[in-house]
Amino acid sequence: MEVFNAVMGRLQEFKKSCDAKSSGISFSSQPTRINLNLPAQPVYDKLTEIFVGATDQQDAKFDCGLETRPEFKDHIKGGIFADFRVAKSMGKTLSDIRIWNNYSLNSLRQDEALAKTIKDQCQNLGYLYLTPETIFTEKLVILPGDTRKLKEHNKDGNQFAYPINSSMLMFMDPKSLSTNCSVSPDGDNYKAILYLELKTEAGNSMSYTLEKIYKAKDIVKNRTVPLGFSIWPDIKIEDWSQYYFFYDGNAQVNILPKNIFSVNDIRNKLEKLNTADKVKFVDTMINSHQAIGEEIQIQKTAAVTELRLLKSSPEAVLCNVATQSAGKSYVEHNKRVDVGLILFPDPQQAQETNNQWSIGIDFGTTNSCIYFKENNENPKELNFKNRINLPYDPGTEEEEIEEVMQAHKEFVPSRLVNVPFMTILRERSYKESSVENLPFRSNFIYYVDQVLYAIQDLPDDKRPLKFNLKWGDDEQSRTKIQYFLSQTILQTAVEAAANGIKKENLTFNFSYPEAYSPDRLRAFRRITKRSVNVGLGDEDFKTQEKTSFLTESISSALYF
Repeated sequence: MEVFNAVMGRLQEFKKSCDAKSSGISFSSQPTRINLNLPAQPVYDKLTEIFVGATDQQDAKFDCGLETRPEFKDHIKGGIFADFRVAKSMGKTLSDIRIWNNYSLNSLRQDEALAKTIKDQCQNLGYLYLTPETIFTEKLVILPGDTRKLKEHNKDGNQFAYPINSSMLMFMDPKSLSTNCSVSPDGDNYKAILYLELKTEAGNSMSYTLEKIYKAKDIVKNRTVPLGFSIWPDIKIEDWSQYYFFYDGNAQVNILPKNIFSVNDIRNKLEKLNTADKVKFVDTMINSHQAIGEEIQIQKTAAVTELRLLKSSPEAVLCNVATQSAGKSYVEHNKRVDVGLILFPDPQQAQETNNQWSIGIDFGTTNSCIYFKENNENPKELNFKNRINLPYDPGTEEEEIEEVMQAHKEFVPSRLVNVPFMTILRERSYKESSVENLPFRSNFIYYVDQVLYAIQDLPDDKRPLKFNLKWGDDEQSRTKIQYFLSQTILQTAVEAAANGIKKENLTFNFSYPEAYSPDRLRAFRRITKRSVNVGLGDEDFKTQEKTSFLTESISSALYF
């Protein structure tokens, strides 16, 4: 009797478990004909009544889910995490842990090929299938102790790139990731830990510690973050959607950028895809280079210079390294190995206002000036502040600050630019493929930091400095004017946005010399108006209404 009661008790437990797992699921069936070759006696008739059944389950069932960040909930339903060690950490058997609907960890243990089936089913319902191997990067980079400290990374001991793939940022924001990820020495190895909060479909949660041991062969110690590794501008306001990631480094000594994690740009990608393709896109971020925003590869040798134009300020960059020396040649992404994430500080939040800015720009032969009037106030000089967002501490010593300035001299200055500044443009060896003459691509404003450096740059035939832009007659010279003015307007608009001014509340006033001929003036007006739209990155800006031209003498009285 005791044995009977014990068996019945276990059967009841099994029934309850089945009921719990199948709750909310309806079942449908249809008869099917199968020739069983049974004897022709009536008793066997019922054995031939065979039905094929299936659930019409729409909602996924799982025990080890990851909750999607609010920014992506309308695109990715969640993550499904499969790790055999979860069962032991919970004190349960593999059969007790449901990975996906009717599949348990034990199902995976018995049939490794089942992982592909589960992954496909997850994708079709909007879930990303993850394992320890797809969460952690292949290699771990330990940064030398004498390099500048990363602001958003643990500052105790040697720093490291977080050895986590960028797809995890769909489920953890950078602050959570830095709080929940640690790397520490473990003998000759390093141990990486990531604390996860796993959830069931019903919302019940459990904490789980995911670990990976990086052995000596998996550790990269001879790479650094280059000084040319930054985002501009460092502001955040609803009305602003132009951000640049700048990289200038060398594959032989530096880590290299792979995937940029920028919330709005990723959302823009996902909005164009169906449910399964949304998940596939995020999944490919794990193993492949994904172009987020617009990529401009300015220099492709062992020395790498890149610009990436984005709609929102990037939170992090997944980096890789070229482990095999290629001499002076460029190493493609598929021949590099991933080493982890570099996190950026949050941009500074600007408070939006309804104030108006009237901007006066004096495009001069030698120097250029910018002034602004806010509402009905008197004109003021508009200086360009240092609005570069660096992931590392730039230092306080004069020599350290100078090194950062030199690293950004072919981008935007990492210092205050006072007016007037010299009207000089520099060409790149890179040639822009578009016809719009966009800022920073094949030409950029050359800000003279020190005369000595400028003298050293003069003999560079491949990247010449261009002077006297104002009086060029040919079309090429006029194109240089547009490059200069487009960047000037872009930097001016950044200062306006940082002060809470919306683009719709900007007006532009340009001065021109009385000596301009009618043809030259018409060309200048045309170029300048186009520069406003290009610089603002806004084709809907009403340039015709909000741009005016005055002679230098009148402009001087009103603004300068």
